[in-house]
Amino acid sequence: MLDEKHISKFLRYANYDLSDLENRVQCLSNEIINLESQKRNAMNKVILWSAQLSDLGKAIDHKNQQLKRMGK
Repeated sequence: MLDEKHISKFLRYANYDLSDLENRVQCLSNEIINLESQKRNAMNKVILWSAQLSDLGKAIDHKNQQLKRMGK
């Protein structure tokens, strides 16, 4: 059985127009989709930057080795 707290909450929401609530739910659903897309894009950038940093580190190591061989 619903207690007084739940009934009060239900009645408070019942005062809203159903179409307003449906619109709000749709807006929030769209926002979730947008945020998930932004998250995927950010993760892809992090992966790309990580690969670029790794490549740069390898290039620096290679150049350092060349310089050491030239200095011998």
